[in-house]
Amino acid sequence: MKRHTECYRCGQKIERKKFVKYCQKCRETYGQYVHHWPTEDEKIEKTDSLIIWTKIKLYHNLRKNPLTGVPVICGNCGLERIVPCSNVRLSRQKYGRFTGYCQRCIGNPVARQKLGHMPFLKKNGRSSSGGYIFVNIRTIPQEDLELIRPMLNKAGRGNYIAEHRLVVAKRIGRPLGEHERVHHLNGIKTDNRDSNLMLTNVIEHNHIETRIYLELKRELDKAKETIKGLHRKLREKHGQA
Repeated sequence: MKRHTECYRCGQKIERKKFVKYCQKCRETYGQYVHHWPTEDEKIEKTDSLIIWTKIKLYHNLRKNPLTGVPVICGNCGLERIVPCSNVRLSRQKYGRFTGYCQRCIGNPVARQKLGHMPFLKKNGRSSSGGYIFVNIRTIPQEDLELIRPMLNKAGRGNYIAEHRLVVAKRIGRPLGEHERVHHLNGIKTDNRDSNLMLTNVIEHNHIETRIYLELKRELDKAKETIKGLHRKLREKHGQA
């Protein structure tokens, strides 16, 4: 006679086997980490976002393995989207909390007032990429944020915006256009002083970069010729000795 037990998640009767605690339906729906996720919906207090754990399931995408996702409703705009369960867990482990805000509302000044202090913004919200410095928009004052908002989709990386473009936009009092570029006069990408930044367009910036490249190439060729001459003199000296 077969012995039966109950599924640890849904309570359905299943055949008792060694190391089998969940029914086939739960394993197919929630994946191999079925035991990691809660069984009841969760509301985040500060942001009013809702994590619908009761609708967690596997989502088949272009990856090799299916993605275990959970619907999350943004507490500011009410947008519902699918978030990987691992993102929720890692966000809480690394940053101490999961806001539930969508990509659009995470930088909204009204929405971020509910969050208060953001302990996970390290280095004053600054990061570097490709030699340039980027600033997190959550550390920018509200009056400056309204000024640069049209630039976020053109000059930023998600919640970050290039610091040199931010400095020039504040200087001229308007957002930079898609065709405008900022050139560092001394060639140091991390030197974002106002006196070191020059506003140009795409064509002028390409001409400047080409002229600098040719000058550096000319100096490099001279240095190579000098080194070759020194090597020739050393060989002659040792040959005579």
